[in-house]
Amino acid sequence: MPVEQVEHTLKLRPNCVYVIAPDRELAIEGDNLAARPIAGPRSKRAPIDRFFQSVAATHRDGLAVVLSGSGSDGALGIRAMKEAGGVVFVQDPNEAEYPMMPQSAIATGAADFVAPVPALVQRIVEVVRSKRAVHQLNEDDVQQGLTKIIGLLQARTGHDFRTTSARP
Repeated sequence: MPVEQVEHTLKLRPNCVYVIAPDRELAIEGDNLAARPIAGPRSKRAPIDRFFQSVAATHRDGLAVVLSGSGSDGALGIRAMKEAGGVVFVQDPNEAEYPMMPQSAIATGAADFVAPVPALVQRIVEVVRSKRAVHQLNEDDVQQGLTKIIGLLQARTGHDFRTTSARP
């Protein structure tokens, strides 16, 4: 995969790795990746939080991956990702060179998967395939499946989930 350092705004391309340029922060803006100068004192910077928040705002059900790093940057961003319907993957802190970022991410309660990197790669592939399959469903098939599930639940529990009250 090509690796590109981002210094300005560019159009996102599939199968490309982007690396942030020094003293910049990244944000997703539609189908673009924008690099902006970091403002504020170094102690107040949270470029990973801002990046994840931009992904949550723009793409809603994106994926966040937190790997080895120091500090808690990223913890607020993954909460935003989770609230927007995203999936959060975190490197097992026991295998991370710098475990603080993974530990902070786990402490938020927003992590969906915590595992060594090779296992995370497998989970990411599974989630992407699942999301792709869901997006390819047509509305009639979804409605028929939901009706079948509601019928099975009613037969098992006696509760009609099409209404707000249980049947006696």
